[in-house]
Amino acid sequence: MTQTETMGKRIAAFRKKRGLTQDQLAEQLGISAQAVSKWETDLSCPDIGIIPQLAEILEVSLDDLFGVEKKGPAAVLVPEEQRKSADQLIFRIIVDSGDGDKVRVNLPLMLLRALDSSGSPSFQMNGQNLLEGIDIGELIRIAEAGMLGELIEVDSADGDHVRIFVE
Repeated sequence: MTQTETMGKRIAAFRKKRGLTQDQLAEQLGISAQAVSKWETDLSCPDIGIIPQLAEILEVSLDDLFGVEKKGPAAVLVPEEQRKSADQLIFRIIVDSGDGDKVRVNLPLMLLRALDSSGSPSFQMNGQNLLEGIDIGELIRIAEAGMLGELIEVDSADGDHVRIFVE
């Protein structure tokens, strides 16, 4: 979705991507299908109070709904004198599956080191290793070198969305 598209066009595209009709979306929001139709044809906009619920139903961020594109680097290299101790760093893994599952994992770097030294760590969801193909040892080295923020963002063809941060 691009910023030049209207909110109405974005709502329609996200709704269709989720396989919802205007009637189904309206029912979930507790509004009329005509209201949804007016949004999608840009005759009106959703009430501000309904926008978070709309984004949740459509399984998109508010930024996506409003057409805000990410700017700048997702991760930053922190100067050595401003870095936290490596033992204070936390890896955050956020997974939103195409099936609607949501997983939030917060791992202290010390624990991740232990998992990495015992072999390739595995985080399973629906029988699939979410970290398959990700070199955990390299992520640890990057964090210890002072790289903080979002390190990995992956969208699978199945609709899974995985993000890995270091904070």
